[in-house]
Amino acid sequence: MTSRPAASSRDNNFNLIRFMAALCVMIGHMSFIAPGPLYIFLGNGIQIMGVRTIFLLGGYLISKSWSSDPHVLRYAVKRAFRIWPALIVFTLGVALVAGPILSVLPAGEYFRNPATWQYLGAIGFYISYGLPGVFADVPYAGVVNGSLWTMPLEVALYVLVPLVLWLVSRRPWRKHASLLTAIFVVLYVVAAVLRCAVFPQWRMVIYGLDVAQFLVLGVYYMLGMLYALPLLPGDSTLTVTPPVESAGYIRMTLQCLADSGIRLEETGPYAWRIPGNQRYRATGGALPGDWSQGAVLLCAGALGHPVNVAGLDLASTQGDRAALDVLARLGVSFREEGGVLRPLGGTLRGATFSGRDIPDIVPVLALTCTQAAGESRITGCGRLRLKESDRFAATVELLSALGADIHGEGDDLVVRGPTPLRGGVTLSARNDHRLVMLLALAATVAEGPVTVQGVEALNKSWPTFLTTYEALGGKVS
Repeated sequence: MTSRPAASSRDNNFNLIRFMAALCVMIGHMSFIAPGPLYIFLGNGIQIMGVRTIFLLGGYLISKSWSSDPHVLRYAVKRAFRIWPALIVFTLGVALVAGPILSVLPAGEYFRNPATWQYLGAIGFYISYGLPGVFADVPYAGVVNGSLWTMPLEVALYVLVPLVLWLVSRRPWRKHASLLTAIFVVLYVVAAVLRCAVFPQWRMVIYGLDVAQFLVLGVYYMLGMLYALPLLPGDSTLTVTPPVESAGYIRMTLQCLADSGIRLEETGPYAWRIPGNQRYRATGGALPGDWSQGAVLLCAGALGHPVNVAGLDLASTQGDRAALDVLARLGVSFREEGGVLRPLGGTLRGATFSGRDIPDIVPVLALTCTQAAGESRITGCGRLRLKESDRFAATVELLSALGADIHGEGDDLVVRGPTPLRGGVTLSARNDHRLVMLLALAATVAEGPVTVQGVEALNKSWPTFLTTYEALGGKVS
């Protein structure tokens, strides 16, 4: 019996993964065109997870294609034959055959309408979604095959892959590989902030290419490229330029790579050499529990609610595992038995600790500090301003509205306690799931009820939170 590496054979599960991702996209979009639930997976609609998975695989597989035959003309021909023939046939069939049949307009009027011929621009990757008189009285009226939005995006990323891989293969450029990734991520963050906080309706299109979507999904394409680096013939280097935020995610990635049989050589602080010609190996076992959710439960225990938390790996590389150490510094003791962690309580006392690598759990830790004797200082919280909301300002304002003694000093949060928290107020969670958890947990120690606006934000990361909350003794009405 002989065997071949999966990376060089089509006898692998990539097509199955793509099929499942495409199925997620289809099911997720059904909820927008017909009554039904929106299915959530890992805090996102499953259609979003499906699209990101497809682009992640794309970055990986296209990088492998280029590395196996780094010839510009042959690469371009392969990519063109991959998408262009089907796109041409489909576009012509929809516009010239299906369109006149489905349109409410007479055939002559349909073909005289400029929109009909504008639709054919999809052949040149200039996408137009409307055909005259077609789908005029349905949800998302006038949209014919909205999925074509990915075509200009894919072409742009096809061009990006060989460019980036060629640059990082040149010896003078190798050390700048991380810079290229950083530039891409910074552009994505800037675009996201502008779109969400400043210009909610902002959209820039260059020859059919939605720039915002390019920046969003391009990040996943780049991640796919990075996963391909160990498989390339030559060695690669990766350096993370300081300051390093949320270092726990880097540690988790390194652990995942190591568990999959990938060898990395650390050459300096946040710098690695990745030898080429490696192969991933399958791993087994269950996924570890989420310490960001576990931290909420542990804080509930610190605030006096009996709770047993199962499924958390004490040796986890997740950044939010630091909640255990922070709570211990605040005076909380724990008992671990049979994989179950139980906060034993204790007299809470003020402490100083860093929030730089744990921005998701700083709000509930700040709440816990309001019940600790003395001053607590949470340093390095600047990144909280760049989350789903300005989580830094919101934590101060919401806890202050409940009667807490809390203020900001630069990037530090300063809390003095213990202070009783009052209820009888209505507060907005600012479309931020972490703030919903903060206010819900605060309500359990407040003197009166707290009305929280925007609890639907919980769907991003913990759709069943309120059920868990009631199990803790919280009351929901």
